[in-house]
Amino acid sequence: MPAGKLMLIAGPSGCGKSTLLKCLNGFIPHSYKGTLSGEIQLHERATYGLSLRDLALQVGTMLQDPDKQILGSTVEQEIAFGLEKFKHTPR
Repeated sequence: MPAGKLMLIAGPSGCGKSTLLKCLNGFIPHSYKGTLSGEIQLHERATYGLSLRDLALQVGTMLQDPDKQILGSTVEQEIAFGLEKFKHTPR
């Protein structure tokens, strides 16, 4: 996917959308056990070789249901947490 572009991942329930996202953000294999075959690369580096911290600096995840967000109840709070956690300087 070219830098600066957005991508829609769509499909019927159970087709693997959530599993793909868990591979992209590193939840698989870091947090979910199972067998991973193939390779996902981020900036020409395999994601399984990166720590969750390194992945979090490059990949963000927003859940569909605001009530199930990980840390805050709004998109703004979720994004702000990551930026503050890694001491990101506003541009």
